Amino acid sequence: MLYPNIEIDGEDKLKDLGKHSLLRLNYLHEQRSQMYRKLLLTGKLAQHCTAIDKTAFDMAEQVRSDYLKSPSTDG
Repeated sequence: MLYPNIEIDGEDKLKDLGKHSLLRLNYLHEQRSQMYRKLLLTGKLAQHCTAIDKTAFDMAEQVRSDYLKSPSTDG
């Protein structure tokens, strides 16, 4: 019996995910399996994880920027 070789859109993008993308992917897979399957089957899983990674990076940059702008209390 022959089975079709099914490829998922964006599968190659899933190999190049950042730290926060991988954490989100793991969370979806383990805790939100229905959402994981929906994103996987619609081909939006890689896009979703990449957006999470970008958002986390932007938030971290904002925190760093705010920290450097704040006046030092050491004196």
